[in-house]
Amino acid sequence: MAEPATRAEAWTAEALRSLPGKPEAILLPGHTPGNVALLLPDAGAVAVGDTFVSGHPISTKSGPQMLHRMYHADAATALAAARSLRTVQANVILPGHGPALHMPLAEALAAL
Repeated sequence: MAEPATRAEAWTAEALRSLPGKPEAILLPGHTPGNVALLLPDAGAVAVGDTFVSGHPISTKSGPQMLHRMYHADAATALAAARSLRTVQANVILPGHGPALHMPLAEALAAL
């Protein structure tokens, strides 16, 4: 049985690398201060959270898309940050809203 968290602390790059899969944090400003994606290089997966999504209750679209600008601290910076992921190699994308995307990250970013 998992033990409950009793305190919170900021992750360091070293602490992340010590976890299974050696996740890497990629800073992506614009959505919220401190927003990151977590790359799992061995799995070819990236968790992008709300940097971009594959669906949302207030959206009529499905597939890769930015959240409505009201959800970002700075929508233009959020879009630029998302697009900065174009060199990241991943074929599984885990967004904060909507289903996982099984496609090259570069292809998902092109749809934004």
